Amino acid sequence: MKTIIRKTLGLLTMGVVLTGCSKEDNKPIGSDECWYRITIEDEIAYPNLFGQDNIHLSSTYGIIDDEEEGGFSISIMQSKTDGKKQMAFLSGFELEKFNRETAVGTIFTADSSADVFYAHSLITPAWDGTQYTKDYGDGDENVPTLPTIIVKENSDERIRFAISGMLSKFEGGFDNQQPAGLVPIDGEIIIGRSHYISNQVNDVAIAGVNCECKDQ
Repeated sequence: MKTIIRKTLGLLTMGVVLTGCSKEDNKPIGSDECWYRITIEDEIAYPNLFGQDNIHLSSTYGIIDDEEEGGFSISIMQSKTDGKKQMAFLSGFELEKFNRETAVGTIFTADSSADVFYAHSLITPAWDGTQYTKDYGDGDENVPTLPTIIVKENSDERIRFAISGMLSKFEGGFDNQQPAGLVPIDGEIIIGRSHYISNQVNDVAIAGVNCECKDQ
């Protein structure tokens, strides 16, 4: 699983800037908002539970040597009580793109072997806890509801995504993973438009955000 995640990040992560965000009483505020809520198995996580978190969005897309290249990803980096910040949530979709013209209602579904949907427990204080991932079986037929990211808003003020679907649960940490069935994931990610940047590099369109969540 870690190899798949690393390969996907190498494809999707390109030139973004570090910006700020704000949070007050677990509710997003104003044009500087950069906020999330992730619910797994009815356990709800909000930003900065243990320390500084941030949200990363990356979209790269172009035609190179007559072939489509790139992809779209959203991830959350979470700090734990030991001070380490690591990836706690990642959704990555090969050959998909997100930009200012992406329509509200657009659905990104992790329905191919190249797509990634992963989460670590966001409510545990250490990194050796439960993990969750999309099913990588035969065409994902065993997953009743494939994990998705849905565009709920793409306005001049903000970008808002909804998260939904089912994930395979693994207990025992990184070194001793044991499957523990399918569980639901639900959530929301909100990013103020002021954090969003885009550029064209040769024939590749690049868009991205890397916003730190800070107490207001």
